Amino acid sequence: MDALSRRVDPKLEGEVDKKDLTILMFKPGQFQLAENEEALLTRHAMAVKASQIEESSWLQEILEAGLLEQHWLGIRNPLKTGRDYSGLQHYVIEHEMVIHQRPKYIPDSNAVKLKIAHQCHDAKVAGHFGRDKTLDLMKRNYYWPNMEEWVRNYGRTCDASLGNKTERHKKYGKLVPLEIPS
Repeated sequence: MDALSRRVDPKLEGEVDKKDLTILMFKPGQFQLAENEEALLTRHAMAVKASQIEESSWLQEILEAGLLEQHWLGIRNPLKTGRDYSGLQHYVIEHEMVIHQRPKYIPDSNAVKLKIAHQCHDAKVAGHFGRDKTLDLMKRNYYWPNMEEWVRNYGRTCDASLGNKTERHKKYGKLVPLEIPS
């Protein structure tokens, strides 16, 4: 095992069977193959498979939240049936999802919005940037009405962001006791 990268390298360990590498990457039961899939997969193929599983469960969660919201259903149902299409020219249906000018339309579900905010703001790979960069990251893949206002409010409640802001005012002066009135 390479001490710095903590990865198994067959050249460092001697010849290691590819099957052993597959087992080391996943906990038992975490990665299951379908009947028609090979047991030996490359690292790239496993990464793609893992992202497909994660994305399909994420899309399923968005779909379930949308089925509970009337506004989302009000857009989705006319698009599916093809009737009363006026006012919906910016929307399309792809894989049962409502798409608004390419980003996914997110239903009014705070849990789903919080997951998106976590991905685009709180996660280590997101960088914990400010409001504008977070909003830009979110707008690349997602859309919901009043998104800017929601992100602004989310930023106001982020303890890490509030604690890292630099002070933009003059330093406070020395405290001077008041004279005691007679």
